[in-house]
Amino acid sequence: MQVIVEPKRSIEELRGLYTDLHRFGQDLREASLQFKDMVRAGDFKERGRTYKYSPEDPKDILNRSIDITRDFEFLVAVTGAFSSGKSTILNLLLEHTDLLPASAIPMTAVCTVIRYAERPRVQVRYVSYEEGFERARACIDEPFLRTFEPSTLNEALEAPETFVESERGSAMLRRFAEVLSRYDRVVSFAPSFEERQPFISGGGVLPPRNTDEGYRYFSPTPTQEREYHDFGGDPKNWVTREWLALIRDVCLWVPSPILANNVVMLDLPGLNCREDYHRRAIQHYCNMADCVVLTAFQPGNQADEEIIANFKSLSSNYQQKVFFVFNKVDQFASEPQELVRAVDYLARDTIGGDFPRDRVFLTSGHLARGGEGVAEQVDRLGRSFEELSPSLPDLGNWVSRVATPTDPGGLGYLRERLKQFLINEAYQAKLAEVVRNFNVVTENLKVAASPTFEESLHMDAADILRKSVLDYFRHTEKLGRNAIYRFRYDYLRGHQKNGVSVLREDLKRVLERLHVQVQETIESYFDRPILSVPLREDPVSEFDLMMIADDAATKLRRDLQDMIIQAIHGGVCRVFHKYLGESSFKEHAARVFKGSPECSRRLEALLTRFEDTMLHSLKVIVRNGFFHMPRGRDLKRLEQRVPLPQLKEKLVGVFCDYYPSWIYENIYGEVIDDLWLSLFLDSEDLEEEIDEFFRDSESVVTGVQVAEEIEIPEQHLDGSRSLYRTIRMCQQIDEALTSRQSLEERAERLGVRV
Repeated sequence: MQVIVEPKRSIEELRGLYTDLHRFGQDLREASLQFKDMVRAGDFKERGRTYKYSPEDPKDILNRSIDITRDFEFLVAVTGAFSSGKSTILNLLLEHTDLLPASAIPMTAVCTVIRYAERPRVQVRYVSYEEGFERARACIDEPFLRTFEPSTLNEALEAPETFVESERGSAMLRRFAEVLSRYDRVVSFAPSFEERQPFISGGGVLPPRNTDEGYRYFSPTPTQEREYHDFGGDPKNWVTREWLALIRDVCLWVPSPILANNVVMLDLPGLNCREDYHRRAIQHYCNMADCVVLTAFQPGNQADEEIIANFKSLSSNYQQKVFFVFNKVDQFASEPQELVRAVDYLARDTIGGDFPRDRVFLTSGHLARGGEGVAEQVDRLGRSFEELSPSLPDLGNWVSRVATPTDPGGLGYLRERLKQFLINEAYQAKLAEVVRNFNVVTENLKVAASPTFEESLHMDAADILRKSVLDYFRHTEKLGRNAIYRFRYDYLRGHQKNGVSVLREDLKRVLERLHVQVQETIESYFDRPILSVPLREDPVSEFDLMMIADDAATKLRRDLQDMIIQAIHGGVCRVFHKYLGESSFKEHAARVFKGSPECSRRLEALLTRFEDTMLHSLKVIVRNGFFHMPRGRDLKRLEQRVPLPQLKEKLVGVFCDYYPSWIYENIYGEVIDDLWLSLFLDSEDLEEEIDEFFRDSESVVTGVQVAEEIEIPEQHLDGSRSLYRTIRMCQQIDEALTSRQSLEERAERLGVRV
């Protein structure tokens, strides 16, 4: 790949290209997943299985390309082994001497993200409460006798030894449990910028005691912890290793020239850290980074070799983004030949002899920080290095950068080279890699889809889709017609062996049950107090039975006719839905009209209206019979005066003797004889409406947008639907090839050549 640098470019164009590349990657990921599903289903038999994609693997070139275009920013990760001076170097690059804690002991315990802002601020981000328990188990790294989870938190506080056997593990578990017990308080605390350091490396901080002092930071050592307590520090605010384990990362915003133009710096824990979640985070960030500043000090450090090996496996362009910084060169002043051997080992066995010479830097953070006596040290270092007769090319040039009086330690040169790289090269390298990766993925898809790919481009997928959909549409329509036909002829009019229709048998059973309920309803009515009838001559002993009977008959007529109507209508509707269910009409209709909610609503409205129509037909028959129901005063046995104690018994007896029999003779017969014809005609109307509905819906479901959403069951596929999916996949691949070409042309206009 040749990268051509164009100095003039539009940041907005670049931002837009990033957005479109990310969207294209997501679409390509969906197409890749769909393609693999189709291969598993038996499509693309010739070469389909040659396409490899691992959706969960961050190293996969498609996943990587999606990740690194997620945000429009240039990521610079600073990492290295413990005590290699990475935090010191990062402070100097940012021109904020005390921004990050730096010490001879390991200080960076969490990932620290640094972005540009005019005013400094800090944000501490934590893992979830549940993940905190997972990190506790990972940090303790011992077999647990019991499950440590939210439900056992209090037990772990009181008796941690019942969870892990060792004294060390029990002590750590107690500290984890203590922090997790106040998780809400911990995560809600928002430190000021001056209080940031404990959340990066642990320890504590105290506010100034007077205006002449600043915040005082106490590093995470036993001695410093005692001093913190002696100065009145709150033990609950001492950030322990267990507290740090719950921190996902710390975000800092500072004004720094090197962070301009969307540059983000990352200070990562040492490569030889013990926590697995930190190692995973380092790998993730380095995989995402546009530039990695790798610091080293000890020649042959295994961690340096491992990280370079990881970079090589993560990205084919690792050489274009790694800045290898060999730090603490001042410590070789007394033994300059050791520096020759160290750099020789570095070139041969760690980064390789082909590593770009302009990406290797010798530095001294100690000299770059300045201070008393630095000028003399720089002079002495320069004289010491003059005696070298380097056998390695460029060593003299590298050494001279460290001993420059105007740039002691060589950090100014590193900063300028890093700026030039970020401004002139970083985005080209990133875009070139992404476009190249998308090129590889789309070409692999094309090859895996061949020879079907070439054949499919000449087929009309829409016609094939319409045929498949129309066949299933007709099948569903037939199911609905058959269900209604069977309901009308098998149930309403059909005859059993004894010559009686199923409907008549069902009605007889329903009405026999209702005959009993009629008597119960009459008895229940007269269990209520009689309040609506005026008293006669003797207010204690006598009532006017004619008026009571008229009121009862009026109320009972409404109750009984509603009871009969509801029972019969409910039974008939259940049978109707049974026929629909046996045919699976509604299930298939839901699949057919999945892409057209309006059609689904219209069909449901048709079926609901049919039930309402059947209810109306039933009401006409039942109410017509009840219209002629005799009034209460027509019951001859009530033409007398009855003593009050005998009133209820008399009324119940007369009504129960007369009305159930009258209803059986005058209502049930009409329902049994006449209902079938009304419902038969209603269902005939429904069939016509269903026919009209399917005629109107055909043009809707055969539209491509709706048709694509129809779920045709496997047993109803005739091969055309499968062929359509294959053609559409090939068309998607072809569209992806065209889109990728367009994106590549846009990248070229911004100075990138692949």
